[in-house]
Amino acid sequence: MVLLASCRDEGAKAYDEAKARHAALVSKAERPDSKAFDEVLETLAKVPPGSAKSAEAKQLAQAIQNARVHVRRPLAKVHADETDLPEDIKAQTRACAALAELLARDGGASPNVVKALDDCRKRIERLDKAYHDAHEPPVDDVSQRLDVLLDAGLR
Repeated sequence: MVLLASCRDEGAKAYDEAKARHAALVSKAERPDSKAFDEVLETLAKVPPGSAKSAEAKQLAQAIQNARVHVRRPLAKVHADETDLPEDIKAQTRACAALAELLARDGGASPNVVKALDDCRKRIERLDKAYHDAHEPPVDDVSQRLDVLLDAGLR
């Protein structure tokens, strides 16, 4: 009996504590760069390489570190009102939202996802500029001068 108690995987215990603390911090919307996550990382570092939970501990620690990468804000939302936007911009916004959700999941905050989300937002900005450029009336100097004269009351 004593032999079985001594065989308990202390690394698994440390991982379970860190995982529970991580879940509590995430549910409270704690920022990944807070000191509270430093404590989780310290607990995960106590999981020895021979532990059955070693791989999970490394993965969780990497997810926390990756979440600390600065991400451009807002993550996916570019337009306050999307009702009048063309379908291609709406579709691109949905793609960015999916990447933002992946970023928020455990293990999802990899540098590749961060870069993909940033690229996605840049595509929205290009599509948005092209849409507005196509729908803005062309302005030339003559029409601007005429508008100024009309506004001044010289009719």
